[in-house]
Amino acid sequence: MSDNTRKGNYGWLGFAALAGAAIAGAAYAAYTISEEHSDDQKWLQQRRREFNSERSEENTYIFDAQGFWGKRNDLIPKEVGILNVNSGEMTHFLVDAPYKWEELPEEAKNTNEWLTENFHGLTWNSSGSVSFNRLLTILEKELRNAKVLCAGERKAKFLRDHDLADEIIQVKMTLPRNSPGACKFHPRIPNRCARLNCIAVQSHYTNNA
Repeated sequence: MSDNTRKGNYGWLGFAALAGAAIAGAAYAAYTISEEHSDDQKWLQQRRREFNSERSEENTYIFDAQGFWGKRNDLIPKEVGILNVNSGEMTHFLVDAPYKWEELPEEAKNTNEWLTENFHGLTWNSSGSVSFNRLLTILEKELRNAKVLCAGERKAKFLRDHDLADEIIQVKMTLPRNSPGACKFHPRIPNRCARLNCIAVQSHYTNNA
């Protein structure tokens, strides 16, 4: 066989290999496109669900806030707790009031005075470590693209109203009252504490998942 003949045959072989690869690739693509009609799709969907579930656990937070009634009967957080369920890291701080006490309607003032004396012991005008606007920025950064657990409709509504989380799960449970001095922000009365509430929600959720 001449060299030219060999070269010709090799050329045809190369072309055939390329053509075969292209056909196989097209067949694979066709299989992939139509996989929803195959049994393998069930397995793929299950793996995607497992992946999303694992990812969700890595991005699960517990949010709690103790605060006051605002101008529109909305929740104004004064004390905030954010617990990263995966890492166990807790963020806990006080928030400055978004406006002056004098701007509140009388009904809200009366309710807030009762909350201070009988529920959480926090005061509207006490200094916080972040402003209200800064709080919203922190929450959006932490809670966006995460599953957020909270106990209480008003807290869930606060997150929804400010569009701070994509998935909000309201945990139905009775939050404990804590002894005086259990938290530095609540020195006087048996109180509700955002930090200790986060821990209680985590325990309840874990035991009832």
